[in-house]
Amino acid sequence: MTRTLLTVYITVILVNAGKYATTFLVVTSNSINKWVNLNYVDYAYLSFGLWVFSYIVSFAYTFLWDIFMDWGLVSHK
Repeated sequence: MTRTLLTVYITVILVNAGKYATTFLVVTSNSINKWVNLNYVDYAYLSFGLWVFSYIVSFAYTFLWDIFMDWGLVSHK
């Protein structure tokens, strides 16, 4: 395998791992949201906004990756 192919292969693997890493962001922001709702009710809207934002980013990343890379429904070229 040439160096270029190996670099592309490793890059694809790392970007795919990022898809799964975004779920940790959603879980963490949801935990923060629940904690803030119990302890700092005045700031609950900020933690809820963080959770919604992280959920949208995770959904979009996962959906687009699955459509383009995993399922191959849309051609790159």
